[in-house]
Amino acid sequence: MTKFQEIDDNLEHKDSVIRLMVTDNLLKISQFIGVVREVFTGEGLQQINNKLYTKGGIGVDKKWFNEGVECELLQPNKNWRKGKIRFKISVEVCFEDDQTGENEAKSPLDELREIINQGE
Repeated sequence: MTKFQEIDDNLEHKDSVIRLMVTDNLLKISQFIGVVREVFTGEGLQQINNKLYTKGGIGVDKKWFNEGVECELLQPNKNWRKGKIRFKISVEVCFEDDQTGENEAKSPLDELREIINQGE
């Protein structure tokens, strides 16, 4: 079973880089997530708006991704509950070695540093 973890462009991941094996190109996580957000709040938002508007006259804008929209939810065998609904877009990663980042192996540069320091 795979264990996906959410990654975002917060301080922990802001300098992380991703290399997609299908292209072998490098991209900072912040740039990658920025593009995903841009699509979902731009063209994607318009498509969501169009589909939901035809289903029930529901208009969608950027507040659906930020503060949310007031709503009521009715679940089976329960009363109506007032609240807010919002969209959450997340990017997740699943590591093959199942490390969470806390026990990661030494950097490839560490071996080079050791070799250089031995020569001093």
